[in-house]
Amino acid sequence: MGNFDFIASAYPGFYESAEKAEKYLYSDPTTAVMRSRKAAEQLVDDLYAIYDLRLGKHTPETQNNRTSHPPFRKLAGTGICEKFDVVRHAGNDAVHTGRTISQRRALDVLKELFHIAVWAGRYHSRTPGKVPV
Repeated sequence: MGNFDFIASAYPGFYESAEKAEKYLYSDPTTAVMRSRKAAEQLVDDLYAIYDLRLGKHTPETQNNRTSHPPFRKLAGTGICEKFDVVRHAGNDAVHTGRTISQRRALDVLKELFHIAVWAGRYHSRTPGKVPV
């Protein structure tokens, strides 16, 4: 049983990437962080679809733009948006800098992703009772 199992039915794309991130934590922390970033992006995609959120016509569809968009910030709140930023920044480092990601940093990112999952499961799913307390 994985730490993200509670969110599998509500957000299967998020769950699949989060589960892979957890799997790679110790064997390949860089991949774990990239998968965490992918999971976060999938969740934002799902929330944009559920709540029919849209960026401005000429605004690029980036993760930063989507999580900074005022309607999304209102939905998620500052604390959750900061967690999305932690995951995004680490994902950028994993993909673009060529630096090795430490297990400690990958674990920190997974913890932030878990908090995001708890928030999404509790407030934006049909199964809030599955969320760990």
